[in-house]
Amino acid sequence: MATYEWKNADSLRLQELDIYGSSRLGMLREDSLLACLGCSTITNTGSATLFTGSKLYELTNHLGNVLSTITDKKVYVDADANDTADYSVPEIASQQDYYPFGMLMPGRRISLSDYRFGFNKQEKVDEISGLGNHNTAMFWEYDPRRGIRWNKDPLTYPWQSPYSCYNNNPIIFVDPLGLFASRKEAREYKNENNLSGRVRKNDDGIYSIDDKKVGSSIFKDAEFGITKGALVQGTRVDNKHLSPLQLGVEWASGNGARSRAFTEGDDITTKYKQHEFVNETRKKIKEQLQNINGEIKLPIEGNNPYSLRGIEGVEKYLKDYSTLGTGGLIGNLVYTYLGSHSLQYTITDIDVKNRNAIVTFFVFNTSTMQSATRPPLIGYQEWYQNSIGKIIDNQFQSGPFSETEQSIEWIENIKY
Repeated sequence: MATYEWKNADSLRLQELDIYGSSRLGMLREDSLLACLGCSTITNTGSATLFTGSKLYELTNHLGNVLSTITDKKVYVDADANDTADYSVPEIASQQDYYPFGMLMPGRRISLSDYRFGFNKQEKVDEISGLGNHNTAMFWEYDPRRGIRWNKDPLTYPWQSPYSCYNNNPIIFVDPLGLFASRKEAREYKNENNLSGRVRKNDDGIYSIDDKKVGSSIFKDAEFGITKGALVQGTRVDNKHLSPLQLGVEWASGNGARSRAFTEGDDITTKYKQHEFVNETRKKIKEQLQNINGEIKLPIEGNNPYSLRGIEGVEKYLKDYSTLGTGGLIGNLVYTYLGSHSLQYTITDIDVKNRNAIVTFFVFNTSTMQSATRPPLIGYQEWYQNSIGKIIDNQFQSGPFSETEQSIEWIENIKY
C-alpha cells in the first residue's frame, strides 16, 4: 500500500509507503523517482546511503487514536554537558490531543510533519472543512466537531440516530468498518489465535468474534485489518414476546433476524429458565460455592452443556420433540427448538458472610438444517456431523433453513 505522484507529466515518484504489522504502524515518507520519460538508465553502483527521519511511527491510545508520531531518527542528549551523548530520545514529528468526538484541542497540537491519520486512525481531509475538521474512511465521512457521520450507518439501533457514531460514547467505543465475510474465516482466526468468545453472524450477514464476558468484539476492518473494539449490541424490540414457534418459522422461512439476543424479561428467557435443566445448573453452582476454601479469585467460570448425545440423550430427545404434538402445552418448546446447546455461567461476586453469589448465565445456540434433522445417537457423532451433516448444511447456505443463532442471558442471586 503506497501513494504515488505523477509529477510534471513526465515522472512517477513514490511519496508514501505504509508500514504494517497486524495493523498500520506508520509510514515511510520519501520522494523516490521510480520512472520518467526520457530518463537515462539508472546503474547500480553497489553502494547505498541510509537516511533517518523519513519513517513515521504512530503512538496511539486504547481506541487507536493517533496521539503522536515519532521518526526513526535518534536525538542524542548530553545530560551532564561534557560533550558526550548520555542517551537518545526519538524525534517527535507530531502531537495532538482531541476532544471526545475527535475535534482537535486548540493549543495542544504541534506538527513538524503532515501525518495524514489521526482520530480513530482515520484519514484527515483538511481540504473539506479546514485543519482537523473532517475525517474519511472507506465507507463513511465524519465531522469530529459535531460528532456525526455524513451518511447513514448501515448498523442502526432503535434508540439512536443512524448518523450517530461510537454509540454516542467515543471514550470507550470505536466505530468498525466491516466484519469477517464468512463464519469459516472468523472461526479459523479465532482458533489460530486461541481467542475466547463466539463467532457471531450479524443481521447484515457478516461475522465477528464477540466475547460478552469481557465486552470485546474482534472484526475484520476493510481499511485497518483485524481490529478489536468494544462489544455493543442492540436489543431488538420484537424479542420480548417472540415465541419458540415464531422463532422456528423465522428460521424455516429465511425471513427476519439471523441473530437473536434474548435477555431478562423476554418470553424466551422466562420459558428457558423454567426447565429442570436450569435448576440442575443452579444446584451445581451451589455445590461449587459450598466447596470453595481459601482465597476467592473472581470471576469464576463454568459450563453445563445441554447435550442430546449418547443413550442418555435419547430420553431428552424424545421428550423434547414430543412437545410439538401438543403445541407446547406439555414440555418446553424453547428446548425443543434449541436442541443441544451451551449453557455457561460466570460467578461475578460473592458475599461470604451472607452466603450469596451473583451469577450471570449465558446460553448460545446455532440453528442449522443439520441440527434440525439429525437422528438420535448417530446424528451426534463426529463422523456424522463432518460428513452427512456437512453435506446437508451446504445445501442451505442462505435463505430458508440457513444458519441462525440465538443467545439468552440473565443474572441471578444464588443463596448457598
